[in-house]
Order: sequence, then structure tokens, then C-alpha cells
Amino acid sequence: MSRVVTIVALLFLLAPCRSARAEEPAPDPSRGETYDGLPHRPGWRDDVKLVPRLVLTPMRGVFRGIGWVAHKLLDWDEVNRVHETVFEAFSTDDGKIGVRPAFQYSISFTPVVGLRFFDQKLLGPSTNFEAQFLTGGVNVIYAEVHARPTPNERAFQASINAIYNRRNDQVFTGIGYTTDDKRTVTVGSRYAVDSLDAGGLISTPLAPGLYVDAAGGFGLRRFGNGIHIADEPPIADIYCVRDLSGLCKLGTVDEVRVPGFNRGTQFFRAGATIRVDSRDNWYRPSSGALIEAGLDWTHGLGFDTSHYVRAHAAVSAVLDLWQRSRTIVIRFEFNDVEPISGQPVPFTELISLGGPDTFRGFRPGRFRNYSSVFAAAEYRWPIWMWMDATIFTEYGGVFGRAFEGFALERMKPDVGAGIRVRSSDAFFARAQFAYGWGDRWQFFFSVNTGL
Repeated sequence: MSRVVTIVALLFLLAPCRSARAEEPAPDPSRGETYDGLPHRPGWRDDVKLVPRLVLTPMRGVFRGIGWVAHKLLDWDEVNRVHETVFEAFSTDDGKIGVRPAFQYSISFTPVVGLRFFDQKLLGPSTNFEAQFLTGGVNVIYAEVHARPTPNERAFQASINAIYNRRNDQVFTGIGYTTDDKRTVTVGSRYAVDSLDAGGLISTPLAPGLYVDAAGGFGLRRFGNGIHIADEPPIADIYCVRDLSGLCKLGTVDEVRVPGFNRGTQFFRAGATIRVDSRDNWYRPSSGALIEAGLDWTHGLGFDTSHYVRAHAAVSAVLDLWQRSRTIVIRFEFNDVEPISGQPVPFTELISLGGPDTFRGFRPGRFRNYSSVFAAAEYRWPIWMWMDATIFTEYGGVFGRAFEGFALERMKPDVGAGIRVRSSDAFFARAQFAYGWGDRWQFFFSVNTGL
């Protein structure tokens, strides 16, 4: 009997201890607590993660600040339905036909403003017709018409496009040597261009994920002296024909240094591209890859006796880091232009790097030659329901025919960041800033300019 009493007494004594132990909070790893109760010091994995965390901290802080401001503005807009009211006023009830404002600005270039019109019923159900007009004055005009008469759900797609571009602020910094700043000094200049392009594109699948694109069209370019912007004078002041004393002949441009400038160029172009595409979404991919290889053939018309081919190859891979929302995009691209006749290729038809879509730390037309090598790595993540952020680094350069003179030390890097405000299938606004080594800071902002 005494033994039973002793066991019961021990159970009563241990019960509060078990209850107290059960009520203890679970270990918190963020405070260094572990489940086994033993101390664990940071390992080499934590040390490796420390460097990118420190590097990305300022950028993350900037984007968090931008995101906070954007959230407040978008929350206010959602409550007051401002953008919906404006869009509804300039759209049909079903949203298939409408007009949108368009704007584009880039540092050291004339800003342009205009309108974009779209009609997704004009050519039939699920088709598309778009037109936009932007201007920055009588010397800066951009007009584009795009039509896709094939329904969106069809595998076979056809489209036609026409673009007129008139600008007097385009950049020319020379051909061939512009990435080698250790031995030469790059002299920038500005030229004017009047261009017209018209053509069509046909795309058809050969197998799941395998596509062939065929394109053809005509192009026309006429050139003139540009305007003086910052430290870059009109092209005739720098790339002129010089007399025996070394002085510029007034109003001339040297055709050896700027081939095709004086008479312009006019041509017919045809080409084909084969694509292997395993991306889960062409518009906003979170995984997969895209491999492209293409060849264009161009022949001058009339007085233009140029004749050349252009080869293009690119590989892109999208890596999903977390739940299809945080991705890394890696891209490698190679281009080469080869003359067929003895005539030089007009300078605007050479390979060029720079601008808001490729090599974003440099201005459009900053690098120009017969071939190019380009690589990019970009990290994308959402900062709001309809807003994405990105940070990127790029590395590229231009070289001679068949990559003559290729060397890693002749290539240049850039770094940058950007924000995109989008809908489910289109970008409404895009802003990005970048720094290119050996050049200057670049900033680009556009609204509703993509067709």
C-alpha cells in the first residue's frame, strides 16, 4: 500500500513539470535557438550569403522606398478609380478599342509625347490593329502602324508593320574602335535621320516548342547634320572631309569614316529565324529557355549597291528562384554582318549596341561595328501586384568582320535597375537607370509606347 501511495505522489509532482515543459515556446531560429539545445555557430554558407546581402542592401532599400510610395499612390487610385475612369472614357465598353497617351524620355535625347490607338476587332475576333504617333517637334517624329490579321489562338501567325522615324539627335561615335578607350579617344557627334521601314512577318510552329519566323521588307534612310547637345556637336563638325591643312570642308561628311551617309541607303531585306522556346510564358517567363538563330539577306536598290548578310544567335535561360515570382534571366547574344559585294555596309545597318533594350548603360548607337558579343544577367522580383523590379549587369563589345579583334579587355560592363508597371499581358510604364563604364549615367522612362 505504501508503494502505491509513493507512485501516486510522484505522478502528482511530475505532472506540473510536464505541463510547464509543454507550455514552453518552440525554439526561434531567428534568435539563434536550436531544437537540440546545443549552440550552433554560423557556417560557411552564412558567410557566403553575407556578401550579396550587403551588396544588395542599398538597392533593396531604394526599391522598398519606391514601393512604399507606389503602394500609397496605387491604393489611392484604387479607392478613387482614377485610371479606370480615364481609360473607360477613351475605350469601348468591352475594352477592345481605345486610345492611350504615350510618352518616352531618355537622357540627352529629345522627349516625345503622343497617342496610341488600338482596335482588337477591326480585322476580326482576337486580331489586333495598333497605331501610334509621337513627336518632340517638327524634327522629331515617330509613327508606327502594326496589324495582325490572324486570331491570337492560331499557331500560324502573320503581321505587317510600317515605321516612320525622323530625328535630329542620333548618336554617332565612330566605327570599330569605340570600345578601346585605352588607346583612342571617343568623339561623339549627332546626326539627323529620316527613315521608313515596311514589311511583314510570318511565324509557324514545326513542333511543340520549335518555331520558324520568315520576314521581308523594304527600308529607306536619309541622313543630315544633327543638333549640338552637351559636348557632342553636329556630325559634320567632327567626321568631316579635311583638306591638306587638316581643316574641315564646310558641310561635308567623310564617307570612309561614315559609310553611306551622303546619299543614304535604300534596300530590300529578307530573313528567317528558327526558335526553340521552352519558357512557360513568353511575356513574363518564370522558367525555361529560348534559343534563336537567324540569317538576314539585304540588297541595295537603285543607286545603293551595298549587298550583305547578317547572322544572329542568342541563348536565354530563366531560372525560378522562388515560387515563379523571383527569377534570374541570363542571356548571351552574338551578331555578325558580312559584305557580299565590294561595297561597305551603310553605318546604320552595322551591328550597334546601346539603348533601353540592350546594353542599357549606354546610349543608342554608342557602339557600332561589323560584329558584337553581348552577355547579360538580370534578377526580377515583384514589389506589388502590378509592378516588377529588376537589377541587372551586362557585358559587351563590338568588333570587326567575323569577330576580328575580339578580346575581353575591349568589352565594357554596365549595371542598372528598373521598374515596370504592367497589366496581365502588357507593360504600361517602364523606368530604368544604369551606369556604363567609360560613358555616363543613363535614364529611360516610357508610357504606353510598346506595340
